[in-house]
Amino acid sequence: MFLSGAHIRNTFKDFSPSLNLDDVWRSFKSIQEEFMSMRIDSMKMNSSARTDNQYAPAKTPITRISPGSNDEILVGFGCQAELIIKKLVADYPKKLDVVSIVGMGGIGKTTLATKVFNDRFIMHHFHVRVWATVSQTYDKRAVLVQVLESILGQLGLEKATDSRLCEMVHKGLMGRRYLIVIDDIWDIGEWDDLKLFFPHDNTRSRILLTSRVTEVAKHASSDGLIHHLGYLNKKTSWELLCQKVFHGNEYPEWSIKPGMEIVEN
Repeated sequence: MFLSGAHIRNTFKDFSPSLNLDDVWRSFKSIQEEFMSMRIDSMKMNSSARTDNQYAPAKTPITRISPGSNDEILVGFGCQAELIIKKLVADYPKKLDVVSIVGMGGIGKTTLATKVFNDRFIMHHFHVRVWATVSQTYDKRAVLVQVLESILGQLGLEKATDSRLCEMVHKGLMGRRYLIVIDDIWDIGEWDDLKLFFPHDNTRSRILLTSRVTEVAKHASSDGLIHHLGYLNKKTSWELLCQKVFHGNEYPEWSIKPGMEIVEN
């Protein structure tokens, strides 16, 4: 799950009429600035008597990973990632299998898929890993080029026909154990078009789809895992908010009440 300041404001502004969340967010920003200023001043005052290691944050920073944005904070995906990884590396079926992550827009499907994609065991298990983003405006040629660039590196593909690109993708994957992430696919017809490119030999290859459309996942993953990504629980939501506002440092006690009101919503 990841949040930006704008996401927090837009997500919560319509909830409780008794709570002005814009005011709460401005208060949090003011708290954050004051807190960090106090922390810096304290560090400067004591720098002659302390080592740098004594100023390390109280909590371990959260890993930030994403193919699209470096401003995403990863929280609460450990168990979910393990479940998906276990399914992707299973010995059966040996034929090509599809796993899907489904959920509303902005809930963290791409972030979870990225965590799986960058897992060390996944990197070791598959001979080829490919990331292709589809999005709402489907462009078959663009997807083929993304796949080929991942397999073969940067190539001059501008003059190649679509049929030639399809042939190159199929040959490039044939006989190899591959993982292909197809991120943000919206339409059943798009999947039916894309699946023709991928060899179905018995190499335990896998495709990981992310979609906000449940019907697409059911159509593509008829025999595979469909993982529905839901909201975070209260504890994890609080952790995420604290990471976003205080960057992993300890939070002041007087920030708990307004913060918990945001978490509750």
